[in-house]
Amino acid sequence: MNIVVGSDNGLIKICNLQTKQVVSSFGSITSSIQNELQTMSFGWDNNETQMLQGFKGGAFKHWQLQEDGTGHVVSECTYDSAIRAIRPLSEQRLLIATEKGTINVVKVSEDGVDMKQLDTLSFSKSLFALKVNPSDESKVVIGGKECDLAICDINTKQLTWRAKNAPPDKLRVSPPIWITDMEYTPTDHNRIVTGTGHYQIRLYDCRKNRTPPILDLTVTKHPILSIKMSSQFENSVFASDSVGNVFAYDLRNG
Repeated sequence: MNIVVGSDNGLIKICNLQTKQVVSSFGSITSSIQNELQTMSFGWDNNETQMLQGFKGGAFKHWQLQEDGTGHVVSECTYDSAIRAIRPLSEQRLLIATEKGTINVVKVSEDGVDMKQLDTLSFSKSLFALKVNPSDESKVVIGGKECDLAICDINTKQLTWRAKNAPPDKLRVSPPIWITDMEYTPTDHNRIVTGTGHYQIRLYDCRKNRTPPILDLTVTKHPILSIKMSSQFENSVFASDSVGNVFAYDLRNG
């Protein structure tokens, strides 16, 4: 089995899990902080031959992967700030979200060469993560620094749900807000799990507006960068932090 790995120096690597070897690599190596990779996603085809990348300096690249393990850029453009999320939609549409809170709705041609801006949305001044509801792609959930979890409708351009911050501590100080990643739970898309830059895993029930997290766990001493629900156990969540630690938790009991 091969996997595609993006490195922050600009290279894309195709690695074999069985041999633990790099099969091929392509892209240009750079030491500039503006060219650090921020997010990466496969495109629309089931064969995973399209790779979409977003960089700290705002650059977007659309790669076409070849059978021989190489690839070439078919289109690229630049946005006004770091790209934090890239999410393919139906009909060759694409959501490209930037750190300043802008969500760009883009139409991409079948060959990937042409990109047409369909709409530009903004629901916050800071955005670190965006995910599309698996049941309804018009609904997206966002979060960031001092931007608490919120659900937006990209068709009506309205916020449809917003979280309430966790309760204050014993000194009556409200917890700082910094959502770094989130996932819908696999069997109930009204429940969302988040990771934070302040070391927590939180679980929200989105059926009632302005509700605080129903589960709030501090799991590490470092910012959580990635959250992933298990594909085998519906209540299990995996989290990784900024120094490479990986944690597994059962949402039923923490």
